[in-house]
Amino acid sequence: MSGICGVLARPGGPPLPPSGIDAMCRRLAIGATDATSVCATVSLGPVALGASTFGRHQGGVAHISRDGHVVAVAVVGSFYDQDAPRAAVPEHFLARYLEEGIGFVERIRGEAVFAVWDGRSDTLHLTTDRFRFHSLYVADLPEQFVFASRIGAILASPIPFRATLRPEAIVDAVGTSIIPTPATAYREISKVPPAQRLSHRAGATTFATYWDIDFRNP
Repeated sequence: MSGICGVLARPGGPPLPPSGIDAMCRRLAIGATDATSVCATVSLGPVALGASTFGRHQGGVAHISRDGHVVAVAVVGSFYDQDAPRAAVPEHFLARYLEEGIGFVERIRGEAVFAVWDGRSDTLHLTTDRFRFHSLYVADLPEQFVFASRIGAILASPIPFRATLRPEAIVDAVGTSIIPTPATAYREISKVPPAQRLSHRAGATTFATYWDIDFRNP
């Protein structure tokens, strides 16, 4: 499948290895049979971002220096905006973030998942699309904040951690065939709801819902 992944290493904890998050990105690409499958990653000191795309999905990774700090974006999705050329999707949305801030996701026509690292404020932004066509999972751990579009990619983080099963998830899966959001099969890993903007800075995480269904104004 297509998706994004990344790790933010905590100050004083284990550093990211030279290989970065290559293993995480490969986990995202499991099952991809399209010859156009592409996996791109970038390591920027304490943070690394990655994106895996194939088939009709567009995306990638882009970064730029602003005011002596790095700003980077990882994105995967399908877009209906005529001004988002397939060959430069990450660069296009990086420019939009620099101009509009993270609120630009509210004005996108399409389904996409984004990760934005803003070194000017040491903030990591993550967003899901309105119906969460592209999944996003996070693990807020003592040594790292790690995210990915597949749980298997999170488990491949370059900073190892032990994931423990939630017995309640087995009951949920057997009884209803689903595990309700934000829970997952693992205690340490959460599922990000649809239409969310998540911001992680200085060890604190905030969520904001940017859209909801309004049947009075379809």
